[in-house]
Amino acid sequence: MHEFNRNTMPIDRFYKYCDRLKRLELRLHLLRQVIEANNGKIWAKKVLSQGAKFCFNLLGKN
Repeated sequence: MHEFNRNTMPIDRFYKYCDRLKRLELRLHLLRQVIEANNGKIWAKKVLSQGAKFCFNLLGKN
């Protein structure tokens, strides 16, 4: 019987994790394209012990 070791990730969980990262990467890429097409900016801020915070702004037309 396989003994569970919390320091190792089973291969199926690893692939599910990779798929989630690919979907997130695609979403961020599309979001960036939309924001930049509208003269906006997007950036990420590091949030201590929480990961990253994605920020953006869109410039309004006068």
